[in-house]
Amino acid sequence: MEKLLAITKALSDANRLRVLMALTERPHLCACHLTEMLGVTGATVSRHMGLLRQAGLVDARKCGKWTHYTLCTGNLKTDTILSWMQVHMPENEVIRADREFIRNRVPEKMACEEGVCASF
Repeated sequence: MEKLLAITKALSDANRLRVLMALTERPHLCACHLTEMLGVTGATVSRHMGLLRQAGLVDARKCGKWTHYTLCTGNLKTDTILSWMQVHMPENEVIRADREFIRNRVPEKMACEEGVCASF
C-alpha cells in the first residue's frame, strides 16, 4: 500500500508530471535545467525529484555539485505510467513549451558534467 501511495503522490502535481514528460524528451536532465524549465527554486526541484525517486519513477546521479536525473525505464510500473501519460496527457501549451525549452536550451552532452552549468 505504501508504494501505491508514493506513486499517486508523485503523480499528483503538475510540475512533477512536466518533469516526467521532459525526461521522455531527453533521457538525462540536470537539476539546473529543471529549475529553469519549471521556474522554481533548486530546493523545490529537489523536493519534487525526491518524491519521484521515492516512487521509483526516476533515478539520480550526483556529478560534482549537480544532480542528473533519468527515468527508471525497463520496469513495468514506470513504462506503464509513461505510456499512459503520453497517450492521455493533453498536449497543451505548457508541455509544448517544455519540449521547446529542452530542444533549444538543453545540450545533448551536459556541460554540467564538466562542472559548468549550461543554464547560467
